[in-house]
Amino acid sequence: MAFFPDYQNVTNAYQALISPAASHAGTIDYIRVADATVTVGTRAELLRDHVSLRDVRLTRPLPRDVLAQARAHAAPVAARLERDEVVFAEPQPRVAPGQVVALYDGDLCCGGGIVRQ
Repeated sequence: MAFFPDYQNVTNAYQALISPAASHAGTIDYIRVADATVTVGTRAELLRDHVSLRDVRLTRPLPRDVLAQARAHAAPVAARLERDEVVFAEPQPRVAPGQVVALYDGDLCCGGGIVRQ
């Protein structure tokens, strides 16, 4: 992974990703606004096996195995809810803080939560 501190900006990070001299293609993992730091890495480096949630709300009890959807246009993936963490059956691309993760029992949405910082 590469870190671009405050004296470099998102444009510099993007240019580093698409540069012909780049040793590998990468994706932006995280932008920390407080100190203008951009973290980039390969897709494999950016995978996570879980995500922590806040403000979890459920409309009914969940089964042990659920489907979790963290992106509006992505298919839900196999997971389970353990307290305030969604543990994915297979690692998933990092979900940005503030995004909503919806939890499903089959086709029925049973709740969700907001990704922690």
